[in-house]
Amino acid sequence: MEQFQFPGIIGAIDCTHVAIKAPPQDHPVNPGLAYYNRKGYYSINVQLICDANLRVLNCNARFPGAVHDSAIWSLSQVRHYLQRMYSQGQLQSTWLIGDSGYPLEPWLLTPTRASKIILSAVILHNLALNDRLPDSAVDDDHLDEPLVIQQEQRVQNVINEPVLNEARRIRNRVIQQYFR
Repeated sequence: MEQFQFPGIIGAIDCTHVAIKAPPQDHPVNPGLAYYNRKGYYSINVQLICDANLRVLNCNARFPGAVHDSAIWSLSQVRHYLQRMYSQGQLQSTWLIGDSGYPLEPWLLTPTRASKIILSAVILHNLALNDRLPDSAVDDDHLDEPLVIQQEQRVQNVINEPVLNEARRIRNRVIQQYFR
């Protein structure tokens, strides 16, 4: 994604739900309920990786709608390939970018908690507008102070600690190099 002045990014990853007709509930391997997603309809959860020109580099359409994005990623051949390349020292300064539905890994950069706080503030702002709540007084004296973010909560059984620490170090380096 050099054209966006973000070197090293080889693609963006996310899942999307493709609606399907309700499958039979009595199917022995994949009962219909497995396809009922959190959005309230039956689907296949399709994981896509695309490049900066929107060219699809990888498509995984094998999972029912109830399966979470991170579970699809954990079983992905692409993940296993990148993990192997990284462990052999053949993958440096090369990443996919994904949303917070994915685990932070040395080869997969995900948002920091600060972005989640900002998104939460935007949602609260819109709720206040919808409810016609008055603006509260803002203390401008503290607006230029840096935001202190508590350390991320540990995600158990997702990734081993040394690899997660390395992923955090890499993400922080990318943020410092390209966004500060």
